[in-house]
Amino acid sequence: MQFLRNWWWPTFVFVYPLLAWPGRSDLGPAFTVHAYFTGSFILIGIVLELLEPQWRSMRIRRAVTAAFRHHPPVAVALAFGAWVVAAAFFSPDAPIALTGSLVSFGDGAIWMVAMITVFILVYVRTLHTPRVGRMIAVAVVASGMALAIAALVEVLLGHGLVFNVPKADLPMVTFPQKGHLSGMIALAGGVAVGLAPYVVLPALAFGIGLCLNRSSGVALLVGTFLPLLRRRRAMRTTMVTVVLVVVGLLVGGVVAKAGTDSSKAVASASTLQSRTFYYRAAVRGIAARPFLGWGGGNFEFAWPRFLSLAELSRFGQEEWGFQDVLSSQVSTSGPPVLVIHDKFGKLTLSTVRTFKAHDQVLEALLMWGIPGALLYLALFALALRGLGRARPLAIGLLVYGLFTLLWFVIPQTQGLLWAMVAASNAEQHRFSTSHEASGASLMSG
Repeated sequence: MQFLRNWWWPTFVFVYPLLAWPGRSDLGPAFTVHAYFTGSFILIGIVLELLEPQWRSMRIRRAVTAAFRHHPPVAVALAFGAWVVAAAFFSPDAPIALTGSLVSFGDGAIWMVAMITVFILVYVRTLHTPRVGRMIAVAVVASGMALAIAALVEVLLGHGLVFNVPKADLPMVTFPQKGHLSGMIALAGGVAVGLAPYVVLPALAFGIGLCLNRSSGVALLVGTFLPLLRRRRAMRTTMVTVVLVVVGLLVGGVVAKAGTDSSKAVASASTLQSRTFYYRAAVRGIAARPFLGWGGGNFEFAWPRFLSLAELSRFGQEEWGFQDVLSSQVSTSGPPVLVIHDKFGKLTLSTVRTFKAHDQVLEALLMWGIPGALLYLALFALALRGLGRARPLAIGLLVYGLFTLLWFVIPQTQGLLWAMVAASNAEQHRFSTSHEASGASLMSG
């Protein structure tokens, strides 16, 4: 039974990013698969913990009191969950805020409660068995390696292993876009920096290069310098690691260009320009509801209200290839409809079914308001306290955090991410507790 408890969450972390609904790359089916998988692990995980003798003998009230008093990350997670659920009832459409976006469902209050449950279960298990944290780190790297290998196979074969997509869109593997795939591989690369960079890091960098995504490549390069925080004299090792990462990125990019005939450059000016319109709409939306936020999914219905007609036209040109936008129709019961001239000059209607700010900080502010976003960011900031000791999970989280400054978290990475945050916080708690005990021992001596 103890063996099963210890391997339960590392197994979850390894499998989670590899899940997909074959033939359906859109976020809705992907969320369904991940929701059932996560729910099963939560239910069995709770049973496994309740069968632990240490927890069976502890009163619930005493356990909750101890969590708030001695474990700030648990208190922050519970406060965040309470805020998200409460704020959902004050959003423009409470049912949508509770269940999430009609496209992905991965941003609803109920799903956030599930993620917080994963957080608490992993936190408890890592506290009880410290090696679980390292097992989770190894599982993240193993999953990233599996994705990188699969990405190479897709490029070499010229077709997707899970989804039937155009050759130029490869690799995708189990993700909706190559950009999100590269973010997951970069996350694994960040963890690998703290484990064994010479063994797997070049291969992971190669996988990122295959995706031709600069955000994840830059984020991983930043992560390779973090071991210097622990060992000031490790410059030589760091420089070798940086060279390996750069070579991996460049070779992967060359292979991708040759294998997919992709016309998309690593750095696309149009992509950066369209991002500015996402940011403008998001910032204005935050200003409209700064305290309670919009809740998950609600801003998808309202975002055209926060761009002028000229901005909508320019946005449509950059993002979807429209000639211009003549007007927009917004309602609370469905996605916005744009009256446009398409790329052939034909007058038509275009339904825009999703909106993401392409910056996770802005996403958090949009969905949960300033209080909710602060709690969310505080939870992740607490997990980064291990950076000073170059802890693998903390490095991986920072690398992925840098990536999401230009992207956003999707269901395919959420469960893994919350498990990592939990394990990193638990490791930091054990480190802090041991140092306090050592200090007390020295003082008494």
